[in-house]
Amino acid sequence: MDDPRSAAPDAAPPFLPSRPPPWIVRGLAAFVIAVFVLALVFAVAIRVPETVASPFRLIPRSGTDPVRAPRGGVVTRVDFRDTSPVEKGAILFVVRSSLVGDRSSELAALDRELAGAREKLANARHAYEDGRRADEAERERLTARATGLAQVLALRHKQQALVGDLVARYRTLTEQGLSSSADALVRELEASRVETDLRESELALVETRVAITKLGHEMAMRATQYAETERREAETAAKAEIRAATLRDEVAGGTRNDLEVTAPCAGVGLRARVRAPGAVVAEGDVLCELACDGEDLQAELDVPSAGAGRLDAGQVVKLLFDGFPYQRYGVRYGTLRWVSPATLAGAENTTFRALVDLGDDGVQVDGKHRPYLAGMAGTARIVIGRRSLLSHAFTPIRHLRESLGAGPRNGR
Repeated sequence: MDDPRSAAPDAAPPFLPSRPPPWIVRGLAAFVIAVFVLALVFAVAIRVPETVASPFRLIPRSGTDPVRAPRGGVVTRVDFRDTSPVEKGAILFVVRSSLVGDRSSELAALDRELAGAREKLANARHAYEDGRRADEAERERLTARATGLAQVLALRHKQQALVGDLVARYRTLTEQGLSSSADALVRELEASRVETDLRESELALVETRVAITKLGHEMAMRATQYAETERREAETAAKAEIRAATLRDEVAGGTRNDLEVTAPCAGVGLRARVRAPGAVVAEGDVLCELACDGEDLQAELDVPSAGAGRLDAGQVVKLLFDGFPYQRYGVRYGTLRWVSPATLAGAENTTFRALVDLGDDGVQVDGKHRPYLAGMAGTARIVIGRRSLLSHAFTPIRHLRESLGAGPRNGR
């Protein structure tokens, strides 16, 4: 058998060479070194911006209008929806409160009391007017009788004078024997009758005048009594009306135990604090927040605590509206004006409140200006710094170093 090593040196090898040519090795090494150097240069030269992203919502610059529960109770109805338009006077919530039921019952009793007081006063007025008209008629009758008696009395005086003169003449004729004593006696009797009639007429006139005076006093007394009754009933009605007005404000249009909470103005609902029936609320608790129409707007941000410490007033804020996608209508800009020094009370997550002044008041959509509306939302991005790619690469190493590092001795 022939040894293959004894073959001729110029014979073709049966396989590909196991080692590449030297120029390929040198070229590949140079390419890897160049890529590494280029990547290192890019990692050092290129600085990537660090941003803080947070949701935002447009609210009025003067602040939102909180709608509060006028009385404590249980929410039985919720008609409020975030970012939904609201008409003035629209029912937003219905709160069931036992206190409202008590106030409603007291208000109904006061209304009945007021109706009774008004009816009693009207009856007293009618009775007084009827009595006054009867007294006026009686006074007119007595005055006419007094006038007639005065005329009769004047005639009686004339008749007395005539009869007295006739009696004197008959006495003279009797003394002269020209007339009998019987005729003189008849004249004297007639004179006595006339004098009696005169005295009766005088007495009747005096009684009539006394009756007129007495009637006047009685009319004045009845007028005083009616005035006092009117004053007393009016005072009672005024007190009841004041109390009823207070109860109407407390009830605020509620019926029985239900209290209706209405919108104080027309605008847009921003944030609901109570979202479902069954929630227990105390008097003065905020049920929702409204943005009234016609007010300047600003953006309210809920900044996460991870980036709140590096925010400063004056930083540029990118606003990406949900209603105006930035891929089509571009990014809107604003300026950071204020960051709260503490977290929001009652927030589910640890966030800080920030306010941003808008750079414009609307967006051009299909050649038409569309103004911003309160309640519009989106995502805000704030550039808080720039870091090189190389520093990002060393972040795990720093994290490992901090995790393995020992703390300072004695707490120093």
